[in-house]
This record gives sequence, structure tokens and C-alpha cells, in this order.
Amino acid sequence: MKKVKLGFYAVKFGSVALCHGASLVVTHDKSTLRELAPVNKGHVYQTVYLHHVLDGLALGAEYDFDTPAFNVLKEHIELSEFTHRVLDEAEPTFHRVKLAV
Repeated sequence: MKKVKLGFYAVKFGSVALCHGASLVVTHDKSTLRELAPVNKGHVYQTVYLHHVLDGLALGAEYDFDTPAFNVLKEHIELSEFTHRVLDEAEPTFHRVKLAV
């Protein structure tokens, strides 16, 4: 089975990830992520695959995807099973997704 890449997330010091509150920030490309978490501040970028996100969502995790990463995600999930909120207070726009309860 081919892995579906959604994008990247930033981690600092091994366990501290770039988040909006409790939501892990995922961007489709590293350049967008670099604007949010500059590499010179100690962040490293890791690839995010669809199967990891689905596992996390099933365990109650919450993710903020930029629009391109969200578009890839919604090609592979039934969005009605999740709560979805558009965070458009700042650029770029993010989409918060978590499992509906």
C-alpha cells in the first residue's frame, strides 16, 4: 500500500511540537511551516502520513491543517465523521479536524 503524504509538522527538542493550543499544526510544504516555526529556533521538520493522522484522530488527537494538506486529507476520509472548523483569523487559513463524539 502506498503511503499518502499530507505534509510536515515541526518538532523542537524531540517532544515539543508546533501547535495551535492542543492541535498539532500540519502544513503541506516546508516553506509555510518555516514561516510559523523557523528552523533557526531549533525546530526540525518531520513528514506526516495519512495513516499516522488517522491513528491519532482515532485516539482523540486534534490537527490544524493548512488548506492544501486539508484538501489531501478530505480526499481520503469521510468528513462527516469528524468535527471540522475553519480557522481563518490569520494567513494562512487552517482547518481544525478531530473525531466527532
